Amino acid sequence: MTSNRSWFRGLGLAAATALALSACGSSEIGSETAKNEEQAAAAGGECGDLKLAVNPWVGFAADAYVVGELAKSELGCQVEYKTLKEEPSWQGFATGEVDVVIEDWGHPDLEAKYFADEGDGSAEDFGPTGNIGIIGW
Repeated sequence: MTSNRSWFRGLGLAAATALALSACGSSEIGSETAKNEEQAAAAGGECGDLKLAVNPWVGFAADAYVVGELAKSELGCQVEYKTLKEEPSWQGFATGEVDVVIEDWGHPDLEAKYFADEGDGSAEDFGPTGNIGIIGW
């Protein structure tokens, strides 16, 4: 991701917390939520501008807009939504066009290009959001 990694880590954790809270849960989710809230609070900092990718399917758009509204109302972010297909969303990390991609449904080819351990390091995985997707019908 771009320059403010700790801030984006906090936002990612806040997003994961929000999605976990909206799901049907168990005590396991509750303990993960508490841990994520503590980590997000520790990250702190000013929000500023946030560019969220919105990939062209309804579920992704719903997730992105929920996270965007939480970022605005709870963190004071200026949110910009970027309607992009999957690979251009990932390419946007390096160019600064995108700060966050909410969903990654198993694209090892893109992870190999953009994650630090395999690729150029412009993307980082901040953990699960609670959304489990399956590609295909």
